[in-house]
Amino acid sequence: SVPIDLPRRDFAIITHRDRQPSLAQTALRAHLGKADLPPADRG
Repeated sequence: SVPIDLPRRDFAIITHRDRQPSLAQTALRAHLGKADLPPADRG
């Protein structure tokens, strides 16, 4: 599994919204590197 380091505010936002897609997206983003997946592309 991919370690996810997020501020509590961001984590709360993720869990408040669709959890599975958001967590999968975050894990993917953390795995590939945030610079590789601009928020504009994966919004």
